[in-house]
Amino acid sequence: MAIKSKKPGSIRSRKVKFSPAKPAVEVTELSDDEWRAAARLGLQRLGLTFDELAQQAASRRFETPEALKFWRVLGGERP
Repeated sequence: MAIKSKKPGSIRSRKVKFSPAKPAVEVTELSDDEWRAAARLGLQRLGLTFDELAQQAASRRFETPEALKFWRVLGGERP
């Protein structure tokens, strides 16, 4: 597994091997500001506001599989 930790001004990368049968996974740590910017961009790409996405989640009827995936990524947290 490759882990990339992004901190202001530096990127640290290391590979961790758990099992030869499992594929490598890349993890990127974001600052709060980077997370908010990425979340806003994701909503923009979906053409939704956070409230619209939250409404879809409340009704458990997502317009697209991408909207469901993005809701799971956000964890219900407003950017």
